[in-house]
Amino acid sequence: MASTRIPANPVILYWVWWAPFKRLVDFPTTYNMINMFHAYPADGEAVGGNTGAVSMRKPGGTIGTNLNADMVTCRARGQKLLISVGGAGGQTYLQTQARADAFIQSIKDINVTYGGSGTTLAFDGIDWNNFEGVSSFPAQSTWMAYIGGQLRSFYGDSFIFTSPPAAFPASNGGSQTSSDRLLLAKLYKEGVLDLLCPQFYDPSDLNTLANARYYLDYYNTAVTVDGVSTTIPRDYIGVGFSCAATGTSARWSFTNAQTAYSTLVTDGRTPKGAFN
Repeated sequence: MASTRIPANPVILYWVWWAPFKRLVDFPTTYNMINMFHAYPADGEAVGGNTGAVSMRKPGGTIGTNLNADMVTCRARGQKLLISVGGAGGQTYLQTQARADAFIQSIKDINVTYGGSGTTLAFDGIDWNNFEGVSSFPAQSTWMAYIGGQLRSFYGDSFIFTSPPAAFPASNGGSQTSSDRLLLAKLYKEGVLDLLCPQFYDPSDLNTLANARYYLDYYNTAVTVDGVSTTIPRDYIGVGFSCAATGTSARWSFTNAQTAYSTLVTDGRTPKGAFN
């Protein structure tokens, strides 16, 4: 059964703080989830971080000045807002309890910065984009699951966790994909995963229907977690697109993305929504 914490048909936008071109309120409610990209190690964006704590800056100008109020408006009209952690070289290593606890406190601090207070949230959850290099730390999934439980205990059971793992074949650097799947299966098994959407873009040649079919099946395949066979259900697995009007070697055209999604539905893979 699909998670009830997220919209029944999630349509997700990634919004980048360092180059925003619109205020959050200017995006239509067709986007019923917005992932605010990204939180990164608080100690100067050093890869992996030194403490586990993360930070997230606000953009400058009108967009940043109005951001807290715009977040309130978006949530009031039904859009879920998530803080996206990691990605683009901003991964945070969480291989100890001390690091995990520092991470939890930093999320609480970000919440206050963005207008929250105590257990009252300014946003709705976390998007785990925290994959680059974490395969070197087997305990990462254990402490990410711990973080999920702690944040849900503090903020309430409606706190959301999503994730956009890379869907890279071995020819495109996909050696880490199996550890990503194991990490996500651990989060699912521990009840702290609501949605994952493999990324079918960057680097080149990932933007194909064949690649999307393969990885929707791949992430739906059983793996052994803590001695237990665990399968992430299809209704927890969506699709990640990046589009250009006419498409590129690393981007979908709008038409091809639409066709691929429709085909994935009709051939029985039934993706749980998509992000853009």
